[in-house]
Amino acid sequence: MNAHDQRPPTLRLCAAPVQASAPLVGELLPPNTIAEIPVSMVIASPYQPRLVFNSARLNELKESIEIQGLIKPIIVRPTEAGYELVGGERRWRAVVALGWETIPAMVREISDAQAMLLAMLDNIDEPLTDYENAIGYARILRLGQEPSQARLAASLGINKSTVSRCLLLVDLPENIQAILKEHPVLITSNYAKKFIDYSKQDPFLVERVIRSAMLCKDEAKRLGQVATLQLIGQRFSACTQVTPKGRPKQLTGFGTMKIKGQRLEIKCEAGIDPIRLQEQFEKFLSQIDPSILRADHSAKEQE
Repeated sequence: MNAHDQRPPTLRLCAAPVQASAPLVGELLPPNTIAEIPVSMVIASPYQPRLVFNSARLNELKESIEIQGLIKPIIVRPTEAGYELVGGERRWRAVVALGWETIPAMVREISDAQAMLLAMLDNIDEPLTDYENAIGYARILRLGQEPSQARLAASLGINKSTVSRCLLLVDLPENIQAILKEHPVLITSNYAKKFIDYSKQDPFLVERVIRSAMLCKDEAKRLGQVATLQLIGQRFSACTQVTPKGRPKQLTGFGTMKIKGQRLEIKCEAGIDPIRLQEQFEKFLSQIDPSILRADHSAKEQE
């Protein structure tokens, strides 16, 4: 049996993009033709940049397909075990939710490089966030499928500056990107550099402010990017203010801090759990080189 014979069974041609009866097995398909293929044999694309699928819009699409049928077929490429999605994951998810056994699909021979680009272009109806675009751009460039940002932009039909700005988002520290992987809409490319600059000073402070300000349980009190950056700036200013020894220093949102000889005392304000604060403080200290805190180190810096 040759390599061609090992591919998944190709199916009968579908004259119209509607749900059809069970497909026939064994007939070979010409390139770039539409066929009904089993839904169970389709797997999601590993190159899908979308992190979050809007459930409300997905439900609207499902209802539309249920009434009108699937007007536009999905695009797949054959694999050893079945078919891999190249375009149309939202339509495929809607069909799965409807319980269809087959789905109209265009079966094409597509390279990895083409699959990556088509995954980016497939999300026109429901645009990707800047962070989702950044993930897609970074993957294509990292794997060498496009030699430069300029070539990538040309292939996608967008400006190079758009690619460059979005890619700043993958320069954010891992703890901030962990938030964006769950909430990719939070930070846009226009403000990426500001968040990066603050994160270089203290990524944990930035994370705390983002979680408390932008992901507040009370949606009415949630802040946007501009207000959040202003709040981060205020927190940094409060941390850098010089307080005379012996006088308590206000730690906005946490309590007060006071130096007594070789002791550093922190008094939590109402509502702050001292045990959890200690845990976070230990994490912060683990990132610091103790040698830079020694008195002799400060003296050398002033020489």
